[in-house]
Amino acid sequence: MRVIRRFEVDLADIQKVKGRPTYTNKGVQMSESEWDAEPVKQDDSFWGGSLTDVKEIRQLIPPTKNVKLQIVGHMLFNTHDDGNERDWKQILIKFKIVDGIDVAGELKYKNSTLSQVLPYFANPAHYDYTKPFFAKGQFLVPLTQIAKATDIQTLTLIKGGLSDVNAEQFGKAIENKMLIGSILQAKATVKNPETGEYVESGDLVNEVKFFKKVPDSALV
Repeated sequence: MRVIRRFEVDLADIQKVKGRPTYTNKGVQMSESEWDAEPVKQDDSFWGGSLTDVKEIRQLIPPTKNVKLQIVGHMLFNTHDDGNERDWKQILIKFKIVDGIDVAGELKYKNSTLSQVLPYFANPAHYDYTKPFFAKGQFLVPLTQIAKATDIQTLTLIKGGLSDVNAEQFGKAIENKMLIGSILQAKATVKNPETGEYVESGDLVNEVKFFKKVPDSALV
């Protein structure tokens, strides 16, 4: 099995899914729609400045319910850069907006992509499994929703969630599948280098949640 390591960065992790960068931040993805944004007028004077003049521009997709999505990629975050296994393992799932989103009567964001990072394993030796969130596998609910929405058969659980092998099988099985999801906006978090805790940065990022099956009438 191919193991993909996630490099930890305090402000944002940068990964690649099939050739395009995806920005993730403590399990919350940032919209990739800036790569699909409309062209802007070129300003050659900008290139006479310095590298420090470059500012990141993030384009947020507006909150929208019941968006038709196609799953176009996945990655596992299961080890640290030093090769040690993570206690909190996650899978990044990359989505493409199939039909676009109506924004003030104009169709936008068709074929734009965004990603969501979801947990698939929580180490019982590290987390308190007397709490219902862990004991009843509540952290696995989004993956359960995706499995039901894409007609993927239930995978065998180990204590703590899915094994790396099953998580990779799940990721491969759902690729190219269609489903419905809702796009939200949430506050991003950054890691405080002094305390190690994650705090809100004030920036907004997109999330994808509330997955369900595409109605037969929409499967065109």
